[in-house]
Amino acid sequence: MCDRLMAMRMSEDRHTAVNIREETMAVLDEFGYKNHVHFTTDHAANMISAFKEHDWDGCVCHAINLAVTKATKEDIRDCPIRTILDSTKRMVKFAKKSGLNKALSSAVKQSVPTRWNSDLIMLESVLAIYDELKDFRHRQEVDDFLMVVSPSEITDLTEVLSFFGSVSAQLESAKTPTGNLVPVVYQLAMRHLSPEAQDSRMKAAFKSVLLEAAQEKVSVSPWHLLCAALHPKYRTLKQFSFLQEPQRVAVRNAMTEAAAAEADAVRQQPRRRPQEAGPSRVLVQLELEDVDDPLPLEAVATPSDSKCRAAREVDRYMETHPGAVDDVLQFWRTHSNVYPMLSRVARRQLGAPAANTASERANSLAGRTLDERRARLSAECVDALLFIKQNRDLVSSNMGMATVVDLE
Repeated sequence: MCDRLMAMRMSEDRHTAVNIREETMAVLDEFGYKNHVHFTTDHAANMISAFKEHDWDGCVCHAINLAVTKATKEDIRDCPIRTILDSTKRMVKFAKKSGLNKALSSAVKQSVPTRWNSDLIMLESVLAIYDELKDFRHRQEVDDFLMVVSPSEITDLTEVLSFFGSVSAQLESAKTPTGNLVPVVYQLAMRHLSPEAQDSRMKAAFKSVLLEAAQEKVSVSPWHLLCAALHPKYRTLKQFSFLQEPQRVAVRNAMTEAAAAEADAVRQQPRRRPQEAGPSRVLVQLELEDVDDPLPLEAVATPSDSKCRAAREVDRYMETHPGAVDDVLQFWRTHSNVYPMLSRVARRQLGAPAANTASERANSLAGRTLDERRARLSAECVDALLFIKQNRDLVSSNMGMATVVDLE
């Protein structure tokens, strides 16, 4: 599993929903992708409107960012979260400007306004050298910080926020499926934010406000649930206490419909013409096509029969306990003959990301490519440079290129 950059478009038009949709569809048409496309974007109104008639889900990492940002926006009763963050930022800024960083055993990290997890990184870096700061109380800025913020307060905040930093890193992966992780993350987040007897008043208050923000901003969609059900460990969805039985039944029905659709698609594919006998016949027959195409034969007789076969396959999948599964994609590869229709559903659904981190990184790369020293690069040239950079393995293997220039 991997991510690929198809194209980078520089638009001079307004970023309206219509313009975004038209530009995106033009790229998909150019590459021949018209069906089975799942869109993952941030939660901006224009993005939601652009793809509301398609299979769309909001970036889970962006939703987490919105929840944490809302929860840390202002002080609340028993938790002066905004005061702590602002005081810490002022101290870190002073440490960098005054050269204090050089006197510390480890440098403090500065927060970035556009990334909530940089607040977490900042708090962790300050907590690591908090005791050392006491030796610099003669500096007014340091003394002001020590008077306002205690190490126990920083510890409480980092213990709550570190969970979201960890899950965000896992949800950003482009090498493994992430859609199936969202219900798991949601369930664990609700448990993580539940108050405990040993929590301080500040920690309990922060958990409460963050729980409310998370329930408002982070959601588990039917697609997330389908992806989770395609992981053998969570196939019945019984582990998720936030679900009701009708929701589990709906996911199972959706899985059956998707499997039947895959069976119909295979049935409608043009039948492969048998190859004539020749010197290379034996070599061709030795290829293991079953792995690449889980339904190499006429597995489904008629469209009316598809749903019945799919339902039986889903029942068999639900009733069989496969044991521990470390790699869900490998599971479906090795069981493609046992569950031919579901393996095709898994290959299609699990490939879509739960976060749009890859596209955000591509945008950042575009910004570094089109700097002030290369301001006259055309949009077509930037597109070509980024395509080569992001797909260098394909370019080198298909065109025989020994190396590709590093554009970073």
